[in-house]
Amino acid sequence: MRYATIPQMFFCRAAHFGGQDCLRYREGDHYLPIAWNRLAERVAAVAAGLSAHGVRPGDRVALLAENRPEWALADLAILAAGAITVPLYPNATAEQVRFILGHAEVSLCLCSTGEQLAKVAEAIAGLPLLKRVVCFDLPAAPPPFARPLAWLEETLHHQHLPDLERCTAASGRTADDAASIIYTSGTTGEPKGVVLTHRNFLANVEAGLAAIPVFDTDVCLSFLPLSHVLERTVGFFLMLYAGATIAYARSVYTVGEDLLVARPTIMVSVPRLYEKIYARIWEAVQQSNPVRRAIFAGGMRVAHRVLDMHLTHTPLPRHLEVSYRILEHLVMEKLRERVGGRLRVAISGGAPLNPTIGRFFNAAGIPVLEGYGLTEASPVIAVNRVEANRIGTVGPPLPGVEVRIAADGEIFTRSAAVMQGYYKNPEATAAAIDSDGWLATGDIGRLDEAGALVITDRKKDLIVTSGGKNIAPQEIEGRLVLDRFIEQAVVYGDGHNYLTALIVPDLAQLRSYVQLKALPVEGDAAICAHPRVVDLLRRRIDLQLADLARYQQIKRFAVRPELLTLDAGELTPTLKVRRAIVYKRYRDLFEGLYEEEPA
Repeated sequence: MRYATIPQMFFCRAAHFGGQDCLRYREGDHYLPIAWNRLAERVAAVAAGLSAHGVRPGDRVALLAENRPEWALADLAILAAGAITVPLYPNATAEQVRFILGHAEVSLCLCSTGEQLAKVAEAIAGLPLLKRVVCFDLPAAPPPFARPLAWLEETLHHQHLPDLERCTAASGRTADDAASIIYTSGTTGEPKGVVLTHRNFLANVEAGLAAIPVFDTDVCLSFLPLSHVLERTVGFFLMLYAGATIAYARSVYTVGEDLLVARPTIMVSVPRLYEKIYARIWEAVQQSNPVRRAIFAGGMRVAHRVLDMHLTHTPLPRHLEVSYRILEHLVMEKLRERVGGRLRVAISGGAPLNPTIGRFFNAAGIPVLEGYGLTEASPVIAVNRVEANRIGTVGPPLPGVEVRIAADGEIFTRSAAVMQGYYKNPEATAAAIDSDGWLATGDIGRLDEAGALVITDRKKDLIVTSGGKNIAPQEIEGRLVLDRFIEQAVVYGDGHNYLTALIVPDLAQLRSYVQLKALPVEGDAAICAHPRVVDLLRRRIDLQLADLARYQQIKRFAVRPELLTLDAGELTPTLKVRRAIVYKRYRDLFEGLYEEEPA
């Protein structure tokens, strides 16, 4: 590796890029810059402040905040002080905060706002090791243990700033020392603390850059939680290593607006964002006049033909090239403008991407590259390449990453990026990593003829029917949410002789449908229960699953107007369903669908 630790990498890059933009944040209608050298000065100051106030190498320091420049500042400063960053999701409950701060034996916590400070305040009485909390936006009447960020920075206020590259020397940290403990949200069970070293992160970063080059002219829009390892490694550490500029979205709810202002060239996202953009584009097309619909349909037909020829390295016939150039201006340019107009690479990870969506964006000239990984692998294991995008797969393994498929289809991986282990849990570590260093992913998949990895499903998520059929629910759910009337879907049926589903509809679409059909019904619950609406959803479900086997069809379903949410613990931060929780919470609803046999 070129660098031994993350702080060494950062300070070297800061010395190289100097006054260029490192970070950008939105203020009003514009993005304002933070230069590399200014960020490096503040990192050194906060690191020195942490050390001066008792943080020692190897201590655990928590970080509870939304994506913002202070997150980057705090993370780098914690690492520069030789400590270990313990990130928490900003939507974590007070009980989750209490568990992680206690289990990780955190000595100091940095948080963003009064709202986050309140969660820590609720937990601190039972945490004797936690002495201080630093709050970026300290409220007017803070608790006595809370301090502003300036409390750390002012340590060097009247002193000469230490040499940036040497400010971490006293910590004596090495590549194999822990850099972070990341608590997996998981779709089942209690979270485990994944210990990742500096080597783990940097090995994944260097392998990622070998697969997908990133340049110092690139701008990356950051909106996935930095507490999630995908955004932390790819959207933060990798971008720093490459010298790219990171622009922070104001929130996950403003991404559509922030794309147009930040105009990124690179984006890291989960499939749900691409699904949303896809649905909105098709909705706009359906509402346009017949001429525009015909132009769009014709343009996408040509674009898909061009995509297929590009993916198979087949030369374009002259007539197709001419048609594409004409339709490029009429259709494809307008689609690209919806994501800022400059996007050259869009990474999709954290959950399976429906191939229909992958083909659509790639045909439109927006290279969406699906990848795969998990926290325990720092996280990226495989990713498609710009020049060889095998849509429907997650691409070949990264350079230096080994993958093998076990007899039961489970994926195993081995590399320098595989975790050190689970914090204070040697039994779980031994169960996950064998004596030869192979990590069991818990996912089912195969390698195709070109060496690209194809993911089938989570091993624990597989539904086994009473007839012995193994069914991957994510494939079915991925098809269902492509329909404009369906917002969320959860498939159920383990131990039963047919599948059922919980359907959360797109209420805006249903309200428009009710108005169009002049149905005498008011209120979302009443709309969802109306026979005409239920019949509509029945037809839409059958249409989306028409080419699947009989045992993969949804025989009965329940409609629920309320969304499954992160705050309710029903979704992971990458918006995957936490099945154990959803199945338990709605068990009576699901089981009720089996009380009468379907016709």
